Amino acid sequence: MKKNLTILTGIALLITILIAGGCKSADEDDNTNDSRKVTIYLKKVVKIDGKTHLEMYNSYATEQVVVDSLRTFVQPGMKIIWAPETDSGIKIVNKIGSSTGNGNIFDRDASRVFLSKKFKFKVPDGAFGEEKYDIQIEDMEGQSWNIDPHLIIPDRR
Repeated sequence: MKKNLTILTGIALLITILIAGGCKSADEDDNTNDSRKVTIYLKKVVKIDGKTHLEMYNSYATEQVVVDSLRTFVQPGMKIIWAPETDSGIKIVNKIGSSTGNGNIFDRDASRVFLSKKFKFKVPDGAFGEEKYDIQIEDMEGQSWNIDPHLIIPDRR
């Protein structure tokens, strides 16, 4: 009996910790006042003329949804989060990284956020210019494809 009670108490404690860890404030994902972070939302897989595309927007302009060609302004040291939305039609994001290998902004691929479908990347301090990058996606139909939006660091002259 005592052994069963100990196991149940341990399970209850573990569940409590997991639930508390999953809780966050309502504005934790709101980047409107955080100039050191931008979130790029992967909104929805769409078919246009038989081809697969992706609607996206970022936390700077949540009402400006674009198809495939999102251009996001960033600064050195800034944190970027890519977040697939619920019911986006994305099964998995396989990779986010430079289209050309080691570019002006991407010195490595973005990394997956633990226990999440999100990816994160910190813009290196010496980054500059504009860079096209790839988001490798697999949709719910099992089709894999790339989207190539841009990150831009404005010229400081």
